[in-house]
Amino acid sequence: MVMGQRIGALEVFERFNKGKKVSEAHWDYDVIPKTLATLKDKYRIHFGKKVIPDDRDLSERLFKAGVEMLSTVGFFCPDIGKTLTITEDEIYDCLDNLPRKIVMGSGKDAVSVEPRFGSARRRPILVGGPTASSVSENIYMRMMQSYARENIVNVLFNGVLDTFAGHEYKPNTPNEIYAVMKEMKMVDAARTLSGRSGMPVIGPESGLSTGARVSSRMDNFGLRACDGYDICLRNEMKIDYICLNMLASAEISGSVNHLEALPVFGGYCGGAEETSICSVATSIASFVLFGANVHIDGPIHIRWGVTTARDTLRVLAHTASALDSNSSAIIGSLYYTMAGPCTEMCFMENAAQAIVDSVTGREIIESSASARGVELDKTTGLEARFAGKASQAASGLSVEEANDILDELILCYEPLFPSPPASKTFQECYNLDTITPTEEYANVYTKAVDRVRSIGLDMRY
Repeated sequence: MVMGQRIGALEVFERFNKGKKVSEAHWDYDVIPKTLATLKDKYRIHFGKKVIPDDRDLSERLFKAGVEMLSTVGFFCPDIGKTLTITEDEIYDCLDNLPRKIVMGSGKDAVSVEPRFGSARRRPILVGGPTASSVSENIYMRMMQSYARENIVNVLFNGVLDTFAGHEYKPNTPNEIYAVMKEMKMVDAARTLSGRSGMPVIGPESGLSTGARVSSRMDNFGLRACDGYDICLRNEMKIDYICLNMLASAEISGSVNHLEALPVFGGYCGGAEETSICSVATSIASFVLFGANVHIDGPIHIRWGVTTARDTLRVLAHTASALDSNSSAIIGSLYYTMAGPCTEMCFMENAAQAIVDSVTGREIIESSASARGVELDKTTGLEARFAGKASQAASGLSVEEANDILDELILCYEPLFPSPPASKTFQECYNLDTITPTEEYANVYTKAVDRVRSIGLDMRY
């Protein structure tokens, strides 16, 4: 490794092969939880009741704990059954030399992403889309149009095609590759029909195998070099052959590497403090080991399957504050809400996470996998608009102001997690001819804005 440069895919692969042999069970049940518990005590990582921290020293200690976590245990490849090692000097040297800007998209639709640092008045870049939720084949393009037509949305995030040619498709089959190609074609058509042909997209989402995901980079057909190549790390602190092969293809052909990791609160990590240490370590690994241009996290609550619970918002806030205070890394978060479209609750959840992300220095927000991302066709462009407007209003708030709003806002929806209100599909709350929200859905949106404004966030309609 040349000092100041990120470790490439070939060297990562070589380090794994030369690494220490570990069973996956030992990694999950012993290495991860025990090391996190030790570091929590060593660095005195204890969160208060507030969602967003105002203790700079705590953020510094959390960052150091994340660095030590990565340099102590490394990263695990289950396909090889070994860990790799990296030194603290390599970590800090690479972080000191991260690029200060990335550009996605082309022409008039190009998006420049630069570090924000704290509660900057410049709002985060808004990524809108089904964010890997499943979408019916016959409405896929129109759903993507619902995001591309929202002027506040800067980048599209693809959904998963539920079928190809009306049939289910399986990994490692020709149909899977064709499904990815159809995904890319329909997203391209959606942005072009919306007058934003250069708009950047993040994908692919319809393929699981190496072949399907790498095929999304085909010239004149799939992702462009200025689009986001979505590479998903495994929990916790793992990377498999699929991701390593995607990294190799990205190095060869060039891309904006969009790495994501969704640590599980209440899982192998444990509580909020331990999950935050793991999240910081994984975020650093994305940049130092795996060549990320952007790292996205979204801690998932083990009981609720969302990112918007108070505990998971605390993880998001503390992780971002630690990284923001100690690096120029470009980071974002993925939104998983309990409620689905056409409910005030879904909008409230989007607002809460948008406030957290905007005040803690994140550069990107990605809205949203509504209805926990598990129900077919339950995502729409209006959720992204709401998140963007909330983020716009929250940018520049003090930590104290944001926490006061969050305390009341979270109480509007978290008690409803056991029995969220009935939601509607895209087809039920959008006019499919005009790609506009129905009158009912527009009214729900307006009421949600009114409610958020009454709590203290001066967001626009």
